[in-house]
Amino acid sequence: MFRSFSCIGSEFRFAWLWGLPFQLAFDRKSATLEFRKLLPNVAAGSDLEVRLKAFVRGFHAPDRPAHRRLDPARLAVHYFNRRGTATLAFAVRDQDPGYAVQKALQVVNEIFLGFLNLHYPEYMAANFRLPQE
Repeated sequence: MFRSFSCIGSEFRFAWLWGLPFQLAFDRKSATLEFRKLLPNVAAGSDLEVRLKAFVRGFHAPDRPAHRRLDPARLAVHYFNRRGTATLAFAVRDQDPGYAVQKALQVVNEIFLGFLNLHYPEYMAANFRLPQE
């Protein structure tokens, strides 16, 4: 599943979906997992960003199937756009790091496979050199 895994302090780097590089950091003081520089070239206020934010918020929706939902009492997800690069931060609200890691990976997986790949294949092709199929 993961390749080229490395760890420096509380920062983890690995190749994952389509062999793409990912960077995950853990801040113990704030109990936050952060996928830094997850998505490049996301213009603030763009259609992509607006729909991505709504998709991310949907992970807390009560009508989402329980196995695909984030329990807001245990984990909160936040979207940030810093100079056109999207970052996702997961605030761990309980003492279950296993739940937090599992759900953070699930969210990122669904963003790439269930949102971007289906709705924005041109973005994926342009930014991650994936074929537009």
